[in-house]
Amino acid sequence: MTKWITKRGHKFQIKNGLSKNNFKLKPNLTEMQKQSANTSITRQGRKSMPLRKIENSLAKNETIYDYGAGRGVDYLHLLATGHKATACDPNTELGNCKVHKSDVVISNYVLNTVPPGIRDKIMKDIASSTKNRAYITVRRTGDRGTPRYDGYITSRNTFQKYFTPDELKNYTKHYFGNCKINKSVTNGDSSSVICKDPKCFKCHSSNWYMYQNDSSQLLCFDMDTLATY
Repeated sequence: MTKWITKRGHKFQIKNGLSKNNFKLKPNLTEMQKQSANTSITRQGRKSMPLRKIENSLAKNETIYDYGAGRGVDYLHLLATGHKATACDPNTELGNCKVHKSDVVISNYVLNTVPPGIRDKIMKDIASSTKNRAYITVRRTGDRGTPRYDGYITSRNTFQKYFTPDELKNYTKHYFGNCKINKSVTNGDSSSVICKDPKCFKCHSSNWYMYQNDSSQLLCFDMDTLATY
C-alpha cells in the first residue's frame, strides 16, 4: 500500500512504512551547523535503535515531537505507523526547532552534537514542549579528536560531547524534576534517560506568552490556553 503525505510543502511517498526519500540537508549552513549536520546518519529507511526500544511505549493517541529529527527517518516511521507526530531539524527541510507542546518529546543524538550554549537552549525547548515525558538519547563514546568547548572536533569535522548515563541524568535534571536512566536504550555506545515533570522556562516561540503567578513561577501558555485562562 502506498501513501502520500505532504509536509512543509514537500511531498513524500510512504510505502510499507518507509519513505521514498528522506528530508535533505539545507544548503549554506554555518560551520557549527555543518558540524552538527554531518552527524546525521542515513539509515536507508531503518528507524533508530532508541525508537525501536521505546516504540511499544508510545500510544497512538499521544502527540509526539521528534526534536532534531535529522533526515526524518524516525519521524516518517511514526507517521507511517499511525502516530500523531511532528518533527523539526534546523539543518534539513523539516525546519527550525522551537517550543511545540506535545505529550511526548523524543530527541535522539542531538545534545551530543552541539556546544554548551546551544545545548542549553535545546533542553529548554524540550522541557517547555513536554506535557508528559521526554526520551533523550546521546552518544556515550566515540571519536575523540581535537578538544573544543567541553567536547571534541572529530576526524569527520563534527562536534561531539560524550555523556555517561549518570552525566546525562544529572544534566537533564536541571530542566526536569524527574529523570532516570533508560536502561532499555542505554548500552556501550549510547546513554539515555526518561524525563518527567518539566521545569518552566522562558518561552522561545512568538506564539507563546508568559505569566508569572504569585509564587513567582513562570508559566507558558499558547494562544488557545491564554484565551480561556
